[in-house]
Amino acid sequence: MGINAFDAQAALADLPASLTVDGVERAVRIRRDGLGVPHIEASTIADLFFGQGFATAHDRLWHLEWDRRKALGRTAELIGSAANVVTDSFHRRARLGERARAGYAALDDETRAILDAHAAGIDAYQAATAARPIEFQALGCPDEPWEGWHAVAIFLVRHVTFATWQTKLWNARVLAALGPDAVGRFRSEGRSGDAAVIVPPGVRAAVGALVDAGLFTASAVAGLEPLGLQQSGSNAWAVHGSRTASGLPLVAGDPHRPFEVPNVYYQVHLVGPGVDAAGFSFPGVPGVPHFAQTARTAWAVTNAMADYQDLFVERLPDAITDRRVETVQVRDGDDVEVECLTTRHGPVVLGGTAHGAGVALASTGLVEAGGSLRTILPMLRAHTTAELDAALADWVEPANNVVLADADGHIAYRTAGRVPLRHPLNAVLPVPGHDDTHDWTGHIPDDALPRAADPAVGAIVTANQRVTARDYPYLLNDDAAAPNRAERIWARLGDRTGLTVDDQAAIHTDASTLPGLALAPRIVAADERAAAVLRGWDGSMAADSHAAALVGRVRHELCRLVVERLPAALRSNPFATWEPPATALPAEIRVANSIGHWIADDDTTVLGGAPWAPLIAAATRAAIESLDGSSWGGVHEATPLHPARGLDDALDALVRPTSGPVAGGSDCVMAMNQMGGLTTNALSGSTTRYVWDLADRSRSGWVVPLGASGHPASAHFRDQTGDWAVGRLHPVLDPTTTSELELRP
Repeated sequence: MGINAFDAQAALADLPASLTVDGVERAVRIRRDGLGVPHIEASTIADLFFGQGFATAHDRLWHLEWDRRKALGRTAELIGSAANVVTDSFHRRARLGERARAGYAALDDETRAILDAHAAGIDAYQAATAARPIEFQALGCPDEPWEGWHAVAIFLVRHVTFATWQTKLWNARVLAALGPDAVGRFRSEGRSGDAAVIVPPGVRAAVGALVDAGLFTASAVAGLEPLGLQQSGSNAWAVHGSRTASGLPLVAGDPHRPFEVPNVYYQVHLVGPGVDAAGFSFPGVPGVPHFAQTARTAWAVTNAMADYQDLFVERLPDAITDRRVETVQVRDGDDVEVECLTTRHGPVVLGGTAHGAGVALASTGLVEAGGSLRTILPMLRAHTTAELDAALADWVEPANNVVLADADGHIAYRTAGRVPLRHPLNAVLPVPGHDDTHDWTGHIPDDALPRAADPAVGAIVTANQRVTARDYPYLLNDDAAAPNRAERIWARLGDRTGLTVDDQAAIHTDASTLPGLALAPRIVAADERAAAVLRGWDGSMAADSHAAALVGRVRHELCRLVVERLPAALRSNPFATWEPPATALPAEIRVANSIGHWIADDDTTVLGGAPWAPLIAAATRAAIESLDGSSWGGVHEATPLHPARGLDDALDALVRPTSGPVAGGSDCVMAMNQMGGLTTNALSGSTTRYVWDLADRSRSGWVVPLGASGHPASAHFRDQTGDWAVGRLHPVLDPTTTSELELRP
């Protein structure tokens, strides 16, 4: 299976300056700038998205193939690990392929046409060259044709495991192990106004049915402890022209996702009839649905932390509406048969007929798969924030905070997405499925979703914090992110005027930790050796800071010590054979998300009454001994992971890039998220940074970890990493031309 440098170089397609292809009506021009980013020009909309598909395949054919296989439950055909088998089985049980086909069929003709054109562009690239990514060579991956519905599948797989259903499983485990009083203690934003979650007998019985079915005590397979890579979050903000140097708005932000090889997002500039947009795409999905700037508008998103996924405990086989058995093929292993069941609430993702009980997943993305893709063209064609707002009425999932701006000087905010109307407890725990008490009764009306326009303060900030007041008449969510990042962005904006792109880029790299500052005095009180290290510390998680290293490591050790004191039922994951490991959050992360509130409130309930002082002292001792004088950057590196890691030493050497020491942390605006209690390295965080200037697009900037290309031998595989690590942006409309390609009919 070995790969040598020649093979890696051969993976780069050597295309002529002009190429005849099937599928275009007129010539399509693809210009590459100094970073290898494609700028695509076409005379028709279909040709434009064909060109995007072709360019994406040129750079990210492995990325495309892996995400498609993941959605369809076929990764184990290439990599037969236990983790891939579990992930494939989950996606089969969730019926992502079936829902993607149905979602594609339900789209309007115009949207289906751009999905088809995009798929045709990918196929045209495969037909144009024999060059294939090194992963294809190493794993023996065959070419397979692309179809329009694959874009729906790729969009779906990125979001079905992105939201709230895993938290409800965790809450069920907390309920069973510690009782209802403890469930609310694990909220990320801190304790709610209610002292405890009120759990009626019916819901307790539903959770009890899962316990009785043996699902909470299933034996874990070695190597399948949850990885928690799907820690999500984002920053996005807009500044009104009354506060900028140009007199027109600025929009800035960065999404937080796992660090992947290649990076999850792909930079692209699209120019066609009525379209001129630069932004970030999901490879395999046309357009730039999340972050982009056009000639007259700009937008950015963060996760709204809204709850649009429910878990229904079903009595099996009575509740089954459809049953099939699918086969997951496993490389170098035995095939695995997967029972795929559905009920009136959705697919059964845990349990089955052999257990007599199962958990059905109800998700807006499964009900209306691909519905969000209806917004691709309307958003690209919008000229004002009002038109963008109207286009987003079709958005389904994920439910997002969307920040908008236009060249007329307006800034705006809206929540976008389908959020069901149902019983409040649905947002907290699995609920009974045998009656209609907890069934959905519609969705929050679009005109009732939270909105704001041109606020008097002259700015809008979203960082996954709660966006509704207590008098909001609908249930948007049960939990949200702590407001730390939002508070820091507001503090950096202050009441300043004359703001520029550079000012916003500087906010991206704000490494201040509010929870860390609150913890520091407790560390000093716990161990006299800490006093000298923390004296004068301003709360910055700078890479060269020894104080930051101490605080970060103490928090890490503290999470580990707390988890050790949790009941055994919460320390390991009983759903390891059911949940995709990369998206399941370990107990350490559940603790890390809440521990700041527990310490601040002296809340010892979840610790069985153990006081904090000796735990902090023990964590501080362990941290000082393990650090041995290291700075934060010495123990905190951005660590992107490749799905084929560990298979072959030569392949690993090519696809395992690291950025070296990085600043920031899990609660900083400069998100470099470590898994407290497990590692201090950053496994997720800012997967793009951008600033859109509505006065002059030539001043807009962007950067990503790694680079535009997914080929390790390419000059653009990791050429942006150094600048990304320190927050330096590159011009979006880079006039440099390193290559040009014309696709002719």
